[in-house]
Amino acid sequence: MRAPALLSTILLCTTLLSCRNAADGQWQGKIADREGVKHVTNEGNGVDAGKVTEEVKAIWTYGSPQSGAQMMWVDFDPAGNVFALDYRDQKVLKLDRNGARQGELGTRGQGPGQLSKSRRFAWVDGRLYFANEGNGRIEVLGEKGDGGSSVELPEVERPGELYFANDRFYVARRFVANGSFVHTYDRNWKLTSALRAADKQEDRLDSLRSFNTVCPAKDGVWIVYMMMNRIQKVGWDGKVLLETSRDLDWKFPVDNKTGKVIPEILVHRACAVDPSGNLYVVYSNPENWKRGNDVYKFGPDGRLRQKAFTLPIFNATMIRFDGEGHLFFSDGATLTKATIERRSAS
Repeated sequence: MRAPALLSTILLCTTLLSCRNAADGQWQGKIADREGVKHVTNEGNGVDAGKVTEEVKAIWTYGSPQSGAQMMWVDFDPAGNVFALDYRDQKVLKLDRNGARQGELGTRGQGPGQLSKSRRFAWVDGRLYFANEGNGRIEVLGEKGDGGSSVELPEVERPGELYFANDRFYVARRFVANGSFVHTYDRNWKLTSALRAADKQEDRLDSLRSFNTVCPAKDGVWIVYMMMNRIQKVGWDGKVLLETSRDLDWKFPVDNKTGKVIPEILVHRACAVDPSGNLYVVYSNPENWKRGNDVYKFGPDGRLRQKAFTLPIFNATMIRFDGEGHLFFSDGATLTKATIERRSAS
């Protein structure tokens, strides 16, 4: 009798209806197909909760709490060197794979090759491409800060984030009132698509809710709406593949006059995708919403795997995986390279 029961469960999950069995641990969610988009709810503690533990083990830490730096992003070259962007000084620190400082590049300013309000960049074929939001363009620098040039994008007046994946550049913007959250360009900066259209915005609160961040995966990009409990995966063709979230253990504040949720509280702080396609998201901590170091893990299918761990920092400015699966995280002043050790809880 067990085989037919198992087959029935598989068929039920395949048709994207409510899905739960003993192998799903403490996950109690539902999966439903709505006009071709898989909507995944995540009641419960997750598929792996109580079965697997994940622990962050630091390999090295660069910087100190007294540094005053605001490290906001990292990227890597094929040799494993780490390029870390300091938002405060608008410069990039180059570290070797062991965390030893190799030099720095970039300066703050309005001129060619200079940076302003840059938060994200991508290392591509020996050059660094910056979302130069303050100057309203893409800045291009060599690994030594040489050869500064820029790219103007009529579709994106203030590029907020930039990523390279699937042999394409993905340029995202925040606080979007119209147009697209994410535009896609080829290596020659020819527009190939407006990847994800923005939702209609009606007032300031709605505009704030469009504050988002992007995390590329192997099969598309995750869009994490930072002031809403909403996460989407979008395919390379722009089609929304799935939408998910998790039950929050704290409530949003509400405007007493309008009854609308006040979205100044960041639900999500940062996100990263590991080499296996799992999405890790930093959430505000329910004990103190200004604190952001609780990390939750979602599978490629949108199902919550579990609360993975709490980072040993107060407020994460970024998390990122390299190609070898190492986790990089920062509180601004310090940057840590770590491994994630997974063990069976039994």
